[in-house]
Amino acid sequence: MRARVELKRIGGVIGLLVVGWLYLWVTGVLAADSTQPQVWSRRDQTGMNSVTVTMTASSATAGYSDVTLSREIKGIVLLAQTNPGAVAPTDNYDIVVNNEDSLDIFGGALANRDSTNTEWTMPLLNGNYTGVPVDGQLTIQTSNNSVNSAVIEFILYWIGM
Repeated sequence: MRARVELKRIGGVIGLLVVGWLYLWVTGVLAADSTQPQVWSRRDQTGMNSVTVTMTASSATAGYSDVTLSREIKGIVLLAQTNPGAVAPTDNYDIVVNNEDSLDIFGGALANRDSTNTEWTMPLLNGNYTGVPVDGQLTIQTSNNSVNSAVIEFILYWIGM
């Protein structure tokens, strides 16, 4: 009987610790950055894939942490969409999407994003907007923002595996 009571107490303490840790992580105290989980999608009939990443700037420095996608991209990247959040970033903020060789696969097309409107763009290669082949890990970097806690939703679309 006494062992059961002790186990219940230990279980209760562990439960409180887990709940406390989750609270601190969700509120950003323990999070390395405030990037929300990545949402991956595949449409089997068309072969179109997407990943959505919601990025939140630091509440102290307004900087964004780099986001390395949790899966490799294999296919032709066609499009990116940016949506400023309720707390909008600075007008003309910039995004680059680097491949494993640190090359911006969008060729600068994600520079000067609007702080109030949803925008789309294709990758820019040799002066032409076109799909770009990708086979590997991608990293998203955001700069030129001065608004603390600003939110950006970034969606990447590609065809392939």
